[in-house]
Amino acid sequence: MNSLRARLVGLILLAVGLVWLTTAFVVWREAHHEIHELMAELPTAVRAEFEHEHEELIGEIAEHLAKPVLIAFPLLALLLVLAVTFALRPLRRLANEVETRAPERLEPIPREGAPREVRPLIDRLNRLFADIERALENERRFTADAAHELRTPLAALKAQAQVALGT
Repeated sequence: MNSLRARLVGLILLAVGLVWLTTAFVVWREAHHEIHELMAELPTAVRAEFEHEHEELIGEIAEHLAKPVLIAFPLLALLLVLAVTFALRPLRRLANEVETRAPERLEPIPREGAPREVRPLIDRLNRLFADIERALENERRFTADAAHELRTPLAALKAQAQVALGT
């Protein structure tokens, strides 16, 4: 599971599923216990008559507890996928912004409208762009200085070579 969206949806579904199952189990246990207490209050002859219905009733309670979970869980999963996709949209926009940038385009990425959790990443990218801009400027300056320094001796050598060839 490499996708952040899949991780978030999976973890939320796991948490909700565990809460639902735990709640359903507790409700089923309480209902089972109360039915058992009611059965214990019945006279023995009547209790034997209702024993089969007792088991059916417990099964129906479990079924009625499970049905909403089975119906709602896929719907919840779909809603979570949509919600998480919407929530992660700023990350997708940032990824597209960085992916589509030309190498020479080093201006800062705007922070406005970015979620608080993404701003440190944007700040770090902007510092990286500024560092690259400074490094490129230093390289340009060095190249210009080196070219200038080399032109002067070369011009003198060229002049001396022309004088030597002229004689």
